[in-house]
Amino acid sequence: GAPRRGEGGGVPGGACRGAGGAGGRRELGDVRRGEMSLVGPRPLLMEYLDAYTERQRHRHDVRPGVTSWAAVNGRHVLRFDERIELDVWYVEHWTPSLDLRIIGMTLGQVLSRTHVATTQDPEAIGFPLPKPPAAAPPNG
Repeated sequence: GAPRRGEGGGVPGGACRGAGGAGGRRELGDVRRGEMSLVGPRPLLMEYLDAYTERQRHRHDVRPGVTSWAAVNGRHVLRFDERIELDVWYVEHWTPSLDLRIIGMTLGQVLSRTHVATTQDPEAIGFPLPKPPAAAPPNG
């Protein structure tokens, strides 16, 4: 199903979830229940909203998806801010035919096993990690 504008995405208390294995089966269950769409920005923790610009927050104007525009356009080699920009582009340009194109591209990549990479170091892609607690001042 296509994402519905105005139905915020994100996974309160959840983490980024991959599309393969047991996680993929759970996500398809989420699609059946209407909690996710087949296509839409990948779910992220809601706690990262503070790291977004006003424009970037629009990625949550649609339901999160099992696959995304960012996923089929180099997700595994892009920096986090580039991924978010592709998510926002998707929200701003959404059409049913765009979803069909993304589904087709996803199937092609899965079947050919292209554009698949191992988990990346969050710092290497510019992922907004929580700031470590400040060091306590020395006693004395």
